[in-house]
Formats: sequence, C-alpha cells, structure tokens
Amino acid sequence: MYAIVEVMRFKHIIIFQNPKSTNAEKVKQKIALIKKMYGKKNVTILQTSAQGDEENQNILEKHAQLLGTSTLLCVAAGDGTTHGIIQALLSSKELQNVRSTPVLPIWGGNANDLAVMLNGSDTNNIEYIIEQGKLVKIYPLKCVVKKSKSIKTYLATNYLSFGASAKIAHKINSPEHRKSRLHKYIGGKRLQELITGAKALFSTSVAKIKTKAGRRKTMFESIYANGPRMARLSSLPIELTDKAFYQITIPSNKFFSVLQKFLHLFTHHFDKKSIKQTHPISFIAESDIYVQFDGEAELIRSGSEVTIAIHESPFYSISTM
Repeated sequence: MYAIVEVMRFKHIIIFQNPKSTNAEKVKQKIALIKKMYGKKNVTILQTSAQGDEENQNILEKHAQLLGTSTLLCVAAGDGTTHGIIQALLSSKELQNVRSTPVLPIWGGNANDLAVMLNGSDTNNIEYIIEQGKLVKIYPLKCVVKKSKSIKTYLATNYLSFGASAKIAHKINSPEHRKSRLHKYIGGKRLQELITGAKALFSTSVAKIKTKAGRRKTMFESIYANGPRMARLSSLPIELTDKAFYQITIPSNKFFSVLQKFLHLFTHHFDKKSIKQTHPISFIAESDIYVQFDGEAELIRSGSEVTIAIHESPFYSISTM
C-alpha cells in the first residue's frame, strides 16, 4: 500500500509582515494556517522596516533567490505596504528575473482594497485561496513626475489621486495625527480621522494645471482608479484585470460641485466615457499639489510635468473572484 502524497501548489511561501498594521493580530491566525499547510521550514517570515519602502525593497532583494513562480509572496499588511512591495518587484534591477512572483495581500491593513478586489472580504479560508485561486495578471497605474533633471516613477495598484483626498491621506499619515490622544478611546480613531480629514479638506486650495495641448485648467480633486474599489468605495465600472483606468475630476472646491461629484460616486451613477484605455494623460502642475498612490502621499511641486498611464509590465496575484 502506497502513502498518498499531497502535491502543494507552491514550493515556498514568503510572508512580508507588518507587526504594527491595523489587523496584525487577525493576520497571525492566517500565518498559523499557512505554516500548518506548508510546514514551518517552507515558510519564511520577513518583517517590514520602520524606515519605509526603500528598506523593505532592500529586504526583498536580499531574499531574491527564494522568489520566482514557485514561491508565493504574501503581504500581511495594508495597501500601503503592498503597494511598496509591488513597486519594488516591478522596478528593482535586483529583482528583474523574479518579477513574475505572485503577490497575495492578506487583509493586514485598514481598507485592504487590493485584498478585497482579489478575494472578497476578510476570510480565514486562506487554504482555498492559495491552492484553488486562479493566477491573474494586473497592470498597475504608472505616474511619471519630471522636474528639471529629476524623474520619479510611482506605481499604483488600486488608485492614485491628486488634490483634496491626497492631502487628507498626507495628514492622516502624519505623526501629529497618529499620536493623537483620541486613539486611546473607543471610537476615538475614527473621530480623529474625521477631524483631520475635515481640516485637510477645507484647507485644500484649487490647483492649477496646464494640459499637453496648452489649455489651463483647475483641479480640486482628480481620481484615477485601476479597479472596482478604492478607499473602501466599491462598484466602480472597471475590473482590476482590465488594461484601463477610471477617471473622475472635480475642478473646483465649490460645495455643491464637490457634493455632486461624490454623490455621483456613492450612488453608482458612473459615466462609462470616463474609462480610459492605454492612452496616457499628461499635464504640467502650475501650483504645488498633493498626490497619493494607494494611500501613500507625496507633494508634487509647481513646474512638474506629470504623466499617468498603464504600466507596461504586469504583476501577478491569486484571485477567487
């Protein structure tokens, strides 16, 4: 009589874990399940660095020999960390031979937009996702910012936005917000987010831009979504696996203009003409403006040339949707 040997889909699992993420405790249960499935010797746990994306990329590069199509790279953190890992995988020269490594986010953060788009709401059925989920190819958004001799390229898996929402993200990620005393109380975190968000919203100025055709426009908020969900808002009329993105722009900070556009989003009254294919969008910022990439905010200086397009190379993930 022969023993039945179960052949696992992956030879190795790497789990990039942020021990301070919003759902760090819940993630520990999933890590335990993965270790049970694959055995401790076939699971490598890497912890994120407090120094940010650059150091996380260095950590990933040091383990490049473990990466590849036979390894699953799980990210036990939020969208910001996942964004950084995917950016490193697609841009690092040290990782160019292992770019096809599948990446699986496992609901470690707050919004968990990418995890939800790929595999629904937080679930403990991690075994089924890993072994039965289909391999999918996703093209992230690419934002190139040129200023004098400086050229920076940013990727966004879920969405990128300019203006009010980006400034809100910047303020919420600031030490001042994170150290608020309200966080100690039940419901205090949400209340502080509302206070910080409101202050940032009402202090956001309308930005000035010049299009490639030379037309001058104003921008209070401009959103480019790569899939059906962004910042917990679902049902945008586009799929994550589409090689396209959805755009919505609010030109002024007039109350009714802003209210109309956000009601437009929340009531699912979408303009299908706002779905853009691979044709890039370019403009020159004529005033300073905040931009966020999957919740990670940066300040773009006046005079910068900005181009938004679909990235030429995809990353891979596992999906049951």
